[in-house]
Amino acid sequence: MAHALARILISIDPTLVFPAAGSPPLTSATRPILSLLKQSDAEVSEGPRDLLPKFEALLALTNLASTPSEEATVVIIRQMLGVLEDFLLSNNKMIQRAATELVCNFMTSPA
Repeated sequence: MAHALARILISIDPTLVFPAAGSPPLTSATRPILSLLKQSDAEVSEGPRDLLPKFEALLALTNLASTPSEEATVVIIRQMLGVLEDFLLSNNKMIQRAATELVCNFMTSPA
């Protein structure tokens, strides 16, 4: 379900999916998307991992961070600090690019 949400947020403006006056709030999307980025020990021991969900989660977070909602950006920053560095230094160029784009969107936020 989190992967489907990430795909939706990649292709559709997050403010259309989560309107400012509507319910659920925009920040409710961050937890399921961030769960795609957390790597369990079981995934590491199974061998090569599928990076597509992680790449799409980073793109979805990039779109969320580009919304006018400072609250969403603050939530993403607080929960991403531990993992973002790993993605910036990834061996996969697409993961590096998506993580860099996310950081660039953070820079435009006053939070």
